Amino acid sequence: MCVAACSSAEQYGTLDFLDPKGKTLVNAGIQGYARSKLMLLMFTFELQRRLKLLRAEVDAFAVHPGLVITTMFIKVDFRYVAATLIYLWGLIIGTPPGTGARSTIYAAADPRLTGKGGQYIGPHYSFNRFHTAHRKPWNRRAYDVNAWQNVWTMTLETLREVTGQDVPNFAPGGVK
Repeated sequence: MCVAACSSAEQYGTLDFLDPKGKTLVNAGIQGYARSKLMLLMFTFELQRRLKLLRAEVDAFAVHPGLVITTMFIKVDFRYVAATLIYLWGLIIGTPPGTGARSTIYAAADPRLTGKGGQYIGPHYSFNRFHTAHRKPWNRRAYDVNAWQNVWTMTLETLREVTGQDVPNFAPGGVK
């Protein structure tokens, strides 16, 4: 079981395959966070695709915990309208971390999900409830299988760069 903690911030994410680490981002705050969550979502979908091709008995899920009130809220940059609105919305519908963990626990432990990897699970922002709901990514790039493969490749390259070691690609039958 693989569970990746994603976020609906993916909807604001952009991809730049020439600058995957975001070195040229004007603001590394929400832009960097949104990009990382979009890429993690895509990586998880690609991981599930590869696991399925390998006929592995492992599932990969992307989860969104909802709007959770954590210490991250004290770091809000009120110069940005979107950040201010999310902060205010969090005061109204935000949930404690224990509630936010429900989607992760559900994806990791519910036997009814066995063999159903590749799903995005978590609450919708309308009411920040229903942590076992199946979500759809808001960002259209999240549906681009070729982009999933590019994110996969970039991740392996980054791991090689950081660790100095070769990282297995586990690509079945010539799959990219």
